[in-house]
This record gives sequence, C-alpha cells and structure tokens, in this order.
Amino acid sequence: LRLEQALSDSRTAAEADLSRLRNELNLSVQELAQRLDDRLRATRERMEERLQASQELSKDEAALVIREAQATCVRLADDALGAAETSQKKVEDVARQASAAERRLETLRQDTEASLDTMRAQLLALQAELAGRAAAAAGTEGTVELQRQPDGDSLDQQLTSRLGHQVLQLSEVV
Repeated sequence: LRLEQALSDSRTAAEADLSRLRNELNLSVQELAQRLDDRLRATRERMEERLQASQELSKDEAALVIREAQATCVRLADDALGAAETSQKKVEDVARQASAAERRLETLRQDTEASLDTMRAQLLALQAELAGRAAAAAGTEGTVELQRQPDGDSLDQQLTSRLGHQVLQLSEVV
C-alpha cells in the first residue's frame, strides 16, 4: 500500500513537474511574442523614420533600409523558432525522465513483491521447521523455548536485512 502510494505520489509529482514546465514554456513563448512585438514595433518605427529620410536622399538608400528591416525580421523569427524548439526539447526530456522513473518504480515494486513472497515462503518454512523440532523434542517446554529463540533471532535478522535492503532500493529510486 505504501509502495502504491509512493508510486502515485511520484506520478503526481512528475505530472506536476510536466505541467509546471508546460506553463513555463507557455510563459516563455508569450514573453518571446511580446518581445518580438516590441522589437517589430521598434523596427517598424525606425523603418518609417528612415523611409522618410531616405525619400529625401535617394531611392537607393530606401532600398537599403528595407533590406535591413527584412534582415532584422528574419533574425527575430529565427530566434523565436530556436527558443520554441529548445523549450520543446526540454519538455520532451522531462517527459522521458518521468517515464523512466515510473518504469524504475514499477520494477522496484515488482522486485519488492517478489522478495516479500520469498520471505513469506522462508517464514513458513522456518515455522514448519520449528514446529517439527518442537514435535520431535520430547523435552520440557523450557527446552522447546530455548530451541525457538535462536531461530526467531535468525528470522528477525533475515527479515531486518531484507527489509532494510528494500527500503534502501526504494529511497534510491525516489
């Protein structure tokens, strides 16, 4: 139940991160569009000013100003496209990382379940062995209790070791 909760929490966190990155991407694109509009407006104003001045000078100078404005617009468009592509790659990387984390959590969950099944089987075997020893021993109850104590400690040590290993694996994934 805790593993499923941890898996659910990890998925929720990954989805939240993905949502946050999408929001950041949208904000970045909006900011880039605003900057682009501001730069285009400024370029347009400069172009208009230069056009008026160039009409006084000559037609050749007007053509030069237009080419500069077009080159600026092309550079701005290239910058906007590059920023959008970079942001998209980052979102895809985060999505891949989230998927990999989910796969690792699922693998760990399966390994943990398999280990728990193994420990349950070993516990049953130890209980059967203890029961067999108790039945075989025709001695007193004190003797039976002394025989059970080392096996119980051994079982506790095995369970503690395995559980500690599983918790360590889980913490590494999370």
